[in-house]
Amino acid sequence: ASVVTGYLRMLQGEASGPTTEHQRRMIEEAEKSCERLVAIISEMGEVARLDTGVLPIRSVPTDLFELLHEVSGNVRTAEQAAVTVRFRGNARGASCTADRTRLGIAFSAFMSAIAREQSENASLVIETRLEDEGGARHAFIVISREETAPDLPARPHEPLNERRGGVGLALPIARRVVEAHGGMVWSPATEAKGSEPVHTVIVMRFPLT
Repeated sequence: ASVVTGYLRMLQGEASGPTTEHQRRMIEEAEKSCERLVAIISEMGEVARLDTGVLPIRSVPTDLFELLHEVSGNVRTAEQAAVTVRFRGNARGASCTADRTRLGIAFSAFMSAIAREQSENASLVIETRLEDEGGARHAFIVISREETAPDLPARPHEPLNERRGGVGLALPIARRVVEAHGGMVWSPATEAKGSEPVHTVIVMRFPLT
């Protein structure tokens, strides 16, 4: 793909002669397709490295809830419109060691998966809470559409549909990143949109140290 991109850029620079406006638009679209292909290949490699444990997870002191607040401003709908995000629950207190960069990208992917199913006036509710389970402290994160926000985190019973959330492997990577941190992710509430189930709620649970 990178070789093809190089030739396309040569055409854009009119290295082999002038191009028409129609040809330039076709070249631009071909270049975008090459960029998407390169991104998907890179994501496939990351999935494979996460599955085999080859990809190192850089752990630094992190508050999961504060990280959520930091990345929430980057969420966009399918039309790239901004999304209103409202938080409920604990603002901080979910201290652990984590790969901030990868986990921040994972949080953004989950938020975008729900936002992209909405209109340009998309809104999300993110509920954060701390709970004791089996003598251990856990952080729960519930991301939902505002009208479907649950009062309490549901327990796992529906797997995450990783085919939603846009082109690419953002959701499979995000799930694996959460699991690499000892966490779990599931979707307790879905609805039909055409022939595909659509996420309305995504829940994450992380053990705290």
